[in-house]
Amino acid sequence: METHLTIGIPTCARPQAIKGCLDSLQKHLTVNHQIIVIDSAINDENLTLYKSIPHLKYLTFDSPIGPSEARKLIIEKTETKYLLFLDDDNEVTPGTVESMLSYIEKNPHIDILGSVWREYGDFEKRAVGQYFKFGQLNGKKTIYKDFLDFKKSQELELDSIKVDAVLATMLIQTKIFEQVQFDSRFDFFFELFDFFMQCYQHKKNIHVLPTAIFEHKPLTYSSSTLRQKTHADIDKQKFIDKWELQIIGSHGFKSSKKSKEVSSSRFKFKNLLSRK
Repeated sequence: METHLTIGIPTCARPQAIKGCLDSLQKHLTVNHQIIVIDSAINDENLTLYKSIPHLKYLTFDSPIGPSEARKLIIEKTETKYLLFLDDDNEVTPGTVESMLSYIEKNPHIDILGSVWREYGDFEKRAVGQYFKFGQLNGKKTIYKDFLDFKKSQELELDSIKVDAVLATMLIQTKIFEQVQFDSRFDFFFELFDFFMQCYQHKKNIHVLPTAIFEHKPLTYSSSTLRQKTHADIDKQKFIDKWELQIIGSHGFKSSKKSKEVSSSRFKFKNLLSRK
């Protein structure tokens, strides 16, 4: 059977996380697929694990690389029509990948199909989608975000919801990489924001599938990675310089509570603009 799907997983210094991720794929995934793992803190235990799994290719590094560089390497090695990105601390649930693949095949106008996360039983820790909004403050162009939380995504009762950005567990039509790509200048932060800004610029069609559930089981790192070595403000400045936009409010996927707090701050920001 021809393979149309690649699973791409960056990992660094979280051996128990990548083991759980790969175990879930072995247990629950029923469609023909390939797996590509980029491991930048390789050890003998992980190497043995990778060699034991059929249809898995791996590229290893002795020192940490960032998620953006890792995702870019995965893209370069992907030869299938579809690519599903997972973080190493994600686990698939029964039927989820199959439903995403079926949905995007039936709706080929969708370039990227996102999902929702259940974090230790809680769906409300992460927004499931983002909308990019633009304004101006003190003569400078700005960008801020509105958030689609899990509860709202369920209340809408839509098959899928069009957004500007989704969580990192996303199914992508690989043809879009002719126009967009992960930028390896971002060490650990803002790489997804930058990627989705490229998608926005090139008018890529992004939807979230509210019924597509992945487990999110964040674990501590066994050694230092670029997350610990990189200051978020440095990557933030790279984003500002690249896009010539000031960032207002949160730049990541926050909980529903935090999203509402950010929305409140945006309301004050809008009032400020209206008074000028």
